[in-house]
Amino acid sequence: MLKPSLAAVLLALGGLTAATAHAADALKCDPPVLRADSATAATTRYSIHCAGAQHASVSPRVSFRGEIPAKSTPPYLIHADYAIDIRGDGALELGSTPREDQLASGTLIASTVSLVDLPEQLSARTVWDAASGVLSLEDTPGHWRLYRLSVFDDQDEKEQSLRDMGAASAPMTDGHTTMTIIFGKYYSRFAGRVAELPVIQAVLGNADDKAKVAVGESRIANEKAVQGALSQLDRAPSDITRAWALASRAQFLGLDDEVRYAEQKVAAFHPDLLDEFQRNVARIEPYTLPR
Repeated sequence: MLKPSLAAVLLALGGLTAATAHAADALKCDPPVLRADSATAATTRYSIHCAGAQHASVSPRVSFRGEIPAKSTPPYLIHADYAIDIRGDGALELGSTPREDQLASGTLIASTVSLVDLPEQLSARTVWDAASGVLSLEDTPGHWRLYRLSVFDDQDEKEQSLRDMGAASAPMTDGHTTMTIIFGKYYSRFAGRVAELPVIQAVLGNADDKAKVAVGESRIANEKAVQGALSQLDRAPSDITRAWALASRAQFLGLDDEVRYAEQKVAAFHPDLLDEFQRNVARIEPYTLPR
């Protein structure tokens, strides 16, 4: 279990960090460039270029391209292909061939009532955290792809590098973000109804250019949820769904005492289901994001 003194210290540190943190900034996006092959073309193509402020010799550039039916009516469903390029201004001017680790691409899905409004929407969904050198891009609502931009020395020259850090449920801000994890039917048939599924808000940080779980901060962020699940199980100790709600959260957070407590309740009231319950719990790797 979390000790009150540890919780107080981490909360104090978290408050201090929040007070001194600098908010991440959305990229600035230019107006769309539109093109149709002819006046009777079936589609209108668009391209939008976005860029962020330079930090440590790195500045992210993202280009979006796509098309919409020329005679369709709003709202328009947008599948914008994006390309990230972090080459320096000199390399771009010379037209040098980029390395593989200087580019990234994907598709962003959105809906808009006007192509005129699209740059503002894309700006809000491309967030540059200069403090950590991380570009967050919301490719689908609530799902952010994180890219780490860095600089290294190559024969006395500064070279830019780009690495995919993984996904999160929010953009990176001052080196931290979150991932919402639901321990539902995929993990166990004991998970219960949708409205009762146990949820964890994992706090993530940057470790070796990967989004990794920050254990202490994640335990603090989910302390009330774990305590609530424990209280719910105490009220109905024979309810295996409540046992799962406690054990799944505790397993992810590495809280062994709470896991054993939930398993003891299952053993007492459902001994024939204990092996299956334990196997389901074991599918959750402590501090490890689902693949």
